[in-house]
Amino acid sequence: MKPANRIRLSVAIALVLTTAMPAPAAIPDVTSPPAKPPPPASPAQVPAGCWPAERAERLEKSLDAFFAEPDAAKRRDLYQKDLAPQQVGLTLDELQTTLKAEPPEDKKTKGGVVRAQTPWLKDHPRGWFNFAMPQDYNPKKAWGLCVALHGGGGDGDNVVRWYQRFTRHGYFVIYPTSLQAGGMWSNNAEVVNVYRLIEWAARRYRIDFRRLIITGASMGGIGTWMHLMSRPELWQAGASMAAYPPVSSVSPLEKLRGVPFYVVHGEKDDISVEGPRRAVEELRRRGIEVTYVEAPGAGHTVPDRFWSDMIDWLARQPPKPWSPRPLFVLPEGKRSLAQIQADPLDWAADPSMKLIREGKYADARAELTRRIGQSPSDARLHMMRAMAALPALTKPLPDVLNADAFKDAGWSGPDAQAFADLCRALSATGGIENAPKEFQSSVHLMLAKIWAKRFVADLGNGGVAWVNPFNSCADEVSHALRLNPQNLEAFRLGKALNASNPARR
Repeated sequence: MKPANRIRLSVAIALVLTTAMPAPAAIPDVTSPPAKPPPPASPAQVPAGCWPAERAERLEKSLDAFFAEPDAAKRRDLYQKDLAPQQVGLTLDELQTTLKAEPPEDKKTKGGVVRAQTPWLKDHPRGWFNFAMPQDYNPKKAWGLCVALHGGGGDGDNVVRWYQRFTRHGYFVIYPTSLQAGGMWSNNAEVVNVYRLIEWAARRYRIDFRRLIITGASMGGIGTWMHLMSRPELWQAGASMAAYPPVSSVSPLEKLRGVPFYVVHGEKDDISVEGPRRAVEELRRRGIEVTYVEAPGAGHTVPDRFWSDMIDWLARQPPKPWSPRPLFVLPEGKRSLAQIQADPLDWAADPSMKLIREGKYADARAELTRRIGQSPSDARLHMMRAMAALPALTKPLPDVLNADAFKDAGWSGPDAQAFADLCRALSATGGIENAPKEFQSSVHLMLAKIWAKRFVADLGNGGVAWVNPFNSCADEVSHALRLNPQNLEAFRLGKALNASNPARR
């Protein structure tokens, strides 16, 4: 068999470039049916980390009593005796701030919308967001929250006028600004920022976590699809305008089951209408309810009445039968959803990772060997020991694979030891419960880097010995992308490897 016939890199690239959806079917313009309250969720149906409706309702009644009490001393007593034991997730001082109901300290823009600097992004040029309070807000009752994502190249000003209508329906509205003007809402930093903004609002205002809505247009609509598919347990409902699902297969669409979803697309949109049509048809084929409205003759921006209809429909949806509140505001000492999303395996707090960051690799290996002796099934420990043995694994490879890419002295010798630990990390099961696929994707990427180094070395020796490491590298890239299509470093390595393929010359 010729070497060229054995090259399998195209499999890896196809994972992120192909769309395996059925042929489009004619989908008529529809109107939304009256919303029907879902049946109460049994304890077994409540997602991990969420509260059942009974517990959420008990807390809301306790908060009603707290905010209705005019006497500060009695409120303090209510907090200590009732709210604190329920793990409200907010301190007494934070609840007192909520009682004041003050907008963020910043200048106002049109229509009473407040532009605020994001507290944790004070030096970032795009570290700001817009924020609107519901009409007649009063903390004596809970209010919904809508996250409105802007389109590509825009910022938090782009969609203010359309989504402002939510405030009439009893919702706060947060308009995040993406940290990168040309970035995507699926980037991990953007996801973390959205979660932190929800938590920020919950620590200042009275938010009903059973009424969280996500929506957006264009790139924001793509982000809406992504958020709903990745964390459907969070959202009361969602709506996408002029967008399509950012997936290469139909399987993630199953996660939309049970989440009221409204899709609007212009018939003449420059972004092909076939994408949302195929997705909606697939949802309906699976028996998943979705409301699809196609604006006749409209392009990428549809007439205002379609926006109004969409927002009115969203506001009519019933609250979720559980509350994701403890994923955002929780007792001190536990990690919030934003913290887990930013660091799913809690690397930052690990003492061995601290040694690795400080360049104390020998000390880290000794410490990790001791810990592995105590917990041999902890996958994280094996991965960290590989990183301590071969620090270059943590560095991105250049876009061109050649000998210069592997000049780092750290590559010579320890790669076999690191390789063995990475293989053990794939077979171990402990320590990765929060993000098993993302973890394994990272391990496959590190294995791909070792194979890429061996491929370059064999390529320089002449002959066809390069074929086996080339194919092994391609396989590892494929595994990394299959487990985590957002692994951009794996995608770039795949492109660099394909460009280095001697069989293409």
